[in-house]
Amino acid sequence: MTPAAPAGQTARRPTYRHGDLRRALLDAGIALVREGGPPALVLREATRRAGVVPNAAYRHFAGRQALLDAVRIVALDQLALAMEQQMAVAAQVAEPADRARALLRAVGVAYVGFAESQPGLFRTAFSGTAAPAAPVTEPVDLPANGRDPLALLGSALDAMVAA
Repeated sequence: MTPAAPAGQTARRPTYRHGDLRRALLDAGIALVREGGPPALVLREATRRAGVVPNAAYRHFAGRQALLDAVRIVALDQLALAMEQQMAVAAQVAEPADRARALLRAVGVAYVGFAESQPGLFRTAFSGTAAPAAPVTEPVDLPANGRDPLALLGSALDAMVAA
């Protein structure tokens, strides 16, 4: 039951009412996997954190696996972003052979650093299949760098072969 509002005002509900519910559920899912990896993602808990009834999630995600797939895409994107940041520094090395080694090292440093700093997201990034079980129909709404960690590793290895 909501508390009574002062005269002339409507009572304010303590639950989620307006805005981007898909994003709120995705944020809740990200928080859950940060805390405990893929097993920690429970749809009912994500909806509770978003302030909605459990059935509301099904307007945006077919079920737990669909939310986990969307969170996994975010985790892979964040790992790729960390790799790209390290690689941008390594790309400044002038000598091609040294640059190639620096790029490969940057990929490894970012990979290990992400695993240590974000263990729940890291485990989620590599959980399940290589691609989501069902296509994600909604945008993830995070910086889309257009690359994935495997492609970045491949480009670093290509630079090693070329050098």
